[in-house]
Amino acid sequence: MTAERVTPFLPDADQLVLAVLRAALPELPAADVAPLLPADLADRLRRFVAARRIGGAAPHPELLDEATVVVDCWAASRADAVELGRLCRTALYLAHAQQRVTAHGHLAGYRELSAPAELRSAGQAGRLHRVHATYALLIRPPI
Repeated sequence: MTAERVTPFLPDADQLVLAVLRAALPELPAADVAPLLPADLADRLRRFVAARRIGGAAPHPELLDEATVVVDCWAASRADAVELGRLCRTALYLAHAQQRVTAHGHLAGYRELSAPAELRSAGQAGRLHRVHATYALLIRPPI
């Protein structure tokens, strides 16, 4: 008996969210919209968006995934970080509302769990500002 290769049914939530945010933020290099923070973030004086799945579950393992996604927007000024957070929120909502399909799937649902708000961490460089938001996104495979 030969083994059959398995292909995932559902898209990668990180890839979908990053595709939506990169399309909405063309002024940022693709490397500055990523799932993980760069080691040299404190040395940067430009904007950076970190977006990644932190939880959730698939109500239907073939057709529907519900991903809990965190979006952290970093900038050298509070105003810039807040604006970036608002842009990311709008981009995710519009991708759902307009049912934009990407190669990585589409957002079938959008729910804000925590609105974009400034969040400071112990040891965070004083010249860096972070706006943090959390979303529950329903994800479907591309059509």
